[in-house]
Amino acid sequence: DKIPTYGRKGGGSVQWCRAHSEEGSVDLRHRLCSVESCERQALFASPLARADLYCKAHKARGMTNVISTLCRGRKGGLGCSRRPIFGPASGTKALHCRMHRGEGDVDLIHRFCSHPEGCPKVAVWGAMGGKAERCSGHRKDTDVNKMSRRCSV
Repeated sequence: DKIPTYGRKGGGSVQWCRAHSEEGSVDLRHRLCSVESCERQALFASPLARADLYCKAHKARGMTNVISTLCRGRKGGLGCSRRPIFGPASGTKALHCRMHRGEGDVDLIHRFCSHPEGCPKVAVWGAMGGKAERCSGHRKDTDVNKMSRRCSV
C-alpha cells in the first residue's frame, strides 16, 4: 500500500516503492542534490537561483527549503506548522492553511467535481489517462480512481 516513487531510468513512469524497486531503478519523484556524488533528496535553494537544489548537508548559508512549504499565517508571519492549501484566486501558490485563510482565498490544491450543478466534493474519479474530474457520486462506469496510486508489486 505504498506510493511508488521508483522506476527505470529514462522510462519516465513510476512503478515501485523503495522496498520493491528493481536493481538500477531510480527515484523519479524527487530531485536529487546538485552535488554530483550525493544521492540525497534536494530541498534547499537560493531565492535567486532555484534551478540548483541541494540537500540539507550541502546547502549554503541563506538557502531556504523551497520544497516543503508551511502556512505563512494570517499576516505573513511564520509559526504555523500546517501545509498550505489556500491562496488568492488569481494565484498558483498556496500560502495559508484552512485556519489562516484570508477572505477571498480559494483552495488551490484540490480538484473539485466538474458536475454541471456545482458539486463541492473533491474529484477522485476520471477517465483512464486523464485527470480526476468527478466525485464518487457523479462518476461514470468507465472512470478509474485517480487517487489510488499504489506500488505495482
